[in-house]
Amino acid sequence: MSREARDRELEAQRLAQELTYLRQALEALQSRATALATLRESLNSAKEVLEELKRRSEGDEILVPIGGGVYVLASVRKVDYVLVQLGARYAIEKKVDDAIKYIDERIGEVDDALRRTQQQMSEVSSRMTHIESQIRRILGELEQR
Repeated sequence: MSREARDRELEAQRLAQELTYLRQALEALQSRATALATLRESLNSAKEVLEELKRRSEGDEILVPIGGGVYVLASVRKVDYVLVQLGARYAIEKKVDDAIKYIDERIGEVDDALRRTQQQMSEVSSRMTHIESQIRRILGELEQR
């Protein structure tokens, strides 16, 4: 095998390693996109409940989602304030309208992060396609020798 053929083979191996790395990166980005979509759904659900509470009167019965597609029947009491989680161990009391605004801001942040993640996924996929083409070309050249 000539030195040029060995160099081309090494290049194909290097590209294959990069392709493996990119596949792992794409999987991580896909997991992130899934987590962001789930978070967005959760935020939308919370916003819907708060908006429904605003429309109801004291004593009205409503179905409240508790997660996992499970709802509980509850009676509305006077709801002027709600607790909004700020972190793993911290929550703050907010007026319902302020909590809705906070959720809307969070939804905007999640949407931005989701767009960035999808853009990164597109870039990684494009790079993977390019590398796969390069590997096929190199292997074709090596077979012709």
